[in-house]
Amino acid sequence: MSDEPSSGVGAGQRSGVSDEPGPTVDASRRGGITVPFLHDRLHGLVQRYKQESYAGYLLAGPYLFYMLLFFFIPIGYIFLVSFYQNVPAGTMEPAFTLENYIRFFTTPQYLNALYVTVEISVISTLFTIVVSYPIAYFIVFAEWRYSEVLVLLVIAPMLVGNVVRAFGWFALMGSSGVINQVLGVFGVQYTLLNTMPGMVIAISSVLMPFAVLILMSVLYTMDTDLIDAAYNLGGNRLQTFLYVTFPLSLPGVIGATLIAFVLTMGTFATAVFIGEPNIRMLAPVIYRTTSRDLNWAFAAAMSFVLLAVSLLLVYLYTVVTNRNRAEGGAI
Repeated sequence: MSDEPSSGVGAGQRSGVSDEPGPTVDASRRGGITVPFLHDRLHGLVQRYKQESYAGYLLAGPYLFYMLLFFFIPIGYIFLVSFYQNVPAGTMEPAFTLENYIRFFTTPQYLNALYVTVEISVISTLFTIVVSYPIAYFIVFAEWRYSEVLVLLVIAPMLVGNVVRAFGWFALMGSSGVINQVLGVFGVQYTLLNTMPGMVIAISSVLMPFAVLILMSVLYTMDTDLIDAAYNLGGNRLQTFLYVTFPLSLPGVIGATLIAFVLTMGTFATAVFIGEPNIRMLAPVIYRTTSRDLNWAFAAAMSFVLLAVSLLLVYLYTVVTNRNRAEGGAI
């Protein structure tokens, strides 16, 4: 028997399959519909150029441009205007004078407004974290069948504007509000309106959704094997929480604290409806300086002082927390 095929065609041709590479089918076409592989191409570009020194700047470029256009330039303009000289009838003229800053730091009324703003911000932030942490902890670890309902209840206040929420608290805390009527049943005559506790409660209701969501995101990503190991080593629930769960959730606590504090420093609607006239925060004072007094230069100076104090306190807080964590502390 001859080793050669009996016919002039190859084995591949006998089986109906050609040895020659046939026409390739574009993987991006499925049933005549072109599917763009934008994600794959973008991923390939990132992998190809991720080692380059300019890769980070290219990725952050759109965000940096946005911040430059809508944050740094307006802040720089406010800082420049703060040195202008005010002219009656709502105008100002370019100048370089420290009169606006001197007026702010030598007037007890404005210094007290700044002090009250910082005080309320600190107290409201602490109260928000203390109340929000158990809620986030319960949603994540309780394994309750209605946990999703609790998440919706947490997010629900964010669907309402700050002005509406502040007005709602105004109605509740007023002399004829529901809270006073309930207290009156027990013979207690006390109104939360225009008081420090009322301000803290109203502001914390605005901050709690942000704090709970941030804490939940950290608790969800926590390594539960470490918690199980603590139980296996003989730790009870309190010891496991104090030495394992809470230290691991500190990044969420720090993030929620910073967000809550920054938002409180600039609060306006709640400060007007709930606090004034007894509790004066700096944001309403700045608003009245521009709308009633038409003193734009002085308002710019107060705005920059408020921004500088906020950034300084945030910086000090991050330095202290990072140093303590580096030394192995709990907070």
